This record gives sequence, C-alpha cells and structure tokens, in this order.
Amino acid sequence: MINILVVDDEKHQNNVICSYLIKNNFNAIGCLNANDAYDVMYDNHIDLIISDIMMPGIDGFEFAKSVRDIDKNIPLLFLTAKDDIQSKLRGFSLEIDDYLVKPVQQILNATKKIINGDFNVRIEPMDTFGKRNELDIIIDNFNEMAGELGSIETLRTDFISNVSHELKTPLSIIQNYSALMQDEPTTDLERKEYSKSIYETLQNLSNLITNILKLNKLENQKIFLETSEYNLSEQLIECLLCFESIWEEKNINIDVDIEENLMLNADKELTSII
Repeated sequence: MINILVVDDEKHQNNVICSYLIKNNFNAIGCLNANDAYDVMYDNHIDLIISDIMMPGIDGFEFAKSVRDIDKNIPLLFLTAKDDIQSKLRGFSLEIDDYLVKPVQQILNATKKIINGDFNVRIEPMDTFGKRNELDIIIDNFNEMAGELGSIETLRTDFISNVSHELKTPLSIIQNYSALMQDEPTTDLERKEYSKSIYETLQNLSNLITNILKLNKLENQKIFLETSEYNLSEQLIECLLCFESIWEEKNINIDVDIEENLMLNADKELTSII
C-alpha cells in the first residue's frame, strides 16, 4: 500500500485530507508539524509527502529543503492557501514536484474577484482521483453562478446603452427646436409647431422615464400586473408609428404583416414598454 505523509498544522484540514486518502485506498499518516513528520519519515517508508506552507516553527519551505537534503527523489507537493507567484517560485526552487492551492482558498479568491466585478473568473474542477465530491459540486455551482452574473452584467450594460440613446434622442429634438425658435425669425405658426413638437417630445421623454421606473419596480417585485384583454395588433401598429419620423428621415420602408384583431390577455402598459 502507498504511504502518504500529510503535514498540516490545521488539525481539521489534516484529518479531512487523510480521511479522503484512506477512502481511496491509500495509507495516510497525518502530522501537525515538521518535527513529527521527521520522526514518521525515520520510522516508515514514505511514497509521497503533502505539506502545507504556513506552519508554526519549521514552515513548509524549510521542511521541503530539509526533505530534499534527506531524499532527492521522494515526491513532494505543497497543498496551501498561498496563491501568490512568489511562493510558487520559491517552492519549485526547492525542487518540490507540484504546488496545489487548497480548494477552499481557490473559492475564496474567486469570490473576491466576483465581488470586484470580474465575472469571467472560473474555478477548475478537482475531480480528484477521477471521482467527484461535494467540493466539485460547489465549484460547478460557483461557475454557473459566475456565468449567470456575467450574462446579467452584459444585459445591464446593453440596457444602459439603449436607455442612454433613447434619452439622447428627445433631448436633441428639444435642443434643436429651441435653437430654431431663438436663432431664426419664425412666424407664429412655426413657433406653435415647434412648441407642439417640444411638448410632445417632453411627453414622450416623461413616459420613457416613467416606464423605466416601472420596469425597475417590476424587477424588484414592487409592482402588480393589471391584466386585461386588448388588441395586440393595434398596440404593435401604435409602437411602429412612434418611430415614424425616424424611419421616414432615414428613408426606410417598413413592410409588416400583422394579423388583425390579435387579442392578448396581459398588462397593456407594461407590454408596450417591452
């Protein structure tokens, strides 16, 4: 049977690692410090050493150096919470065979990145010895959560961009008509027409802001739907006509095939927003 020496001053962590190894048909021997590990190595043939770095007294680096002085060939790996490049380089300079970051620490580091807005972070699954355990399930759920948050962030960014555009358009119209009224000689008829356009644009802008607030309330479940049956065909046509000035200005021909008297049971106002 393969003998694996586990050196970790955290008793619970040490027990978890040893128990897992034993369940997978390895003979695991746990030590809470380097001095005890030296005694075990003296009395037993060890096939693999798994060592933490941050330990009181003799730390993992010093322990690795002394192990290499005793035996150049025994496989030695670090299993630690330290995830910085300096520690990794120092470990490999001491001729360790591998450097593994403790899964819980990986999850904590990834969580910090999520908090800071990095939704592209993912954690590699462990699948230790070809078997899945509870940590693998946690990692899968974390990666799924990160993906969902990334999608939401993309939608939020697109929404802000679209709303910014929708706000800019009526403001530009108001600005242009106001400039015409101030800078050019205008007749009373033109002034009334400009004033009417400004008023209608302000109404549309007010409706847009009201609708955004309603969407926010709907998202936070602070608004209740008022459903009724209404003509969806008419609503679609009305929505198209709202943009008539835009597609006429750009010489766009709109060809639609909307079924007549298509009835829908829903909240008419909120459906119009969507």
